Amino acid sequence: MPGKFRSNPGKFMKAVRNQVQTNVENTTQTYSDDLKEKLDTPPPRSGWEYRNIKGKDVHIASAPGEPPAPLSRDLINSISTTFISKGANVRSGITWSDLNYARFLEQGTSFIEERPAWVKVIRENREKYAIMMTKGFKRR
Repeated sequence: MPGKFRSNPGKFMKAVRNQVQTNVENTTQTYSDDLKEKLDTPPPRSGWEYRNIKGKDVHIASAPGEPPAPLSRDLINSISTTFISKGANVRSGITWSDLNYARFLEQGTSFIEERPAWVKVIRENREKYAIMMTKGFKRR
């Protein structure tokens, strides 16, 4: 005689919440790391060339449409990750910068065209992040 099936919805929901929380935390942190790497190891730039403030090195700025070409590590170092919880459960993760000019670089202004990096990283890694967010769950 086959064994009895016992349903334990509380245990099941706890396991689902834990897996979702792990997936959100891992994906958000990976996005933050990918963004910092994109800014830290930029592709060749095609913007203006000029001597930096100290006058020793030549800096090649980013052109419109390219990710910012950091002159310092201020932007990279300002990138943080925060998790929003409801009770004991992480509901979402946010990667952000407290530097005012980060938004201006990403979206552009009436004086400067956009130098996107944040959205580009998401687009370039969309499949990777989707796999990370669904880890531990089977597709049917």
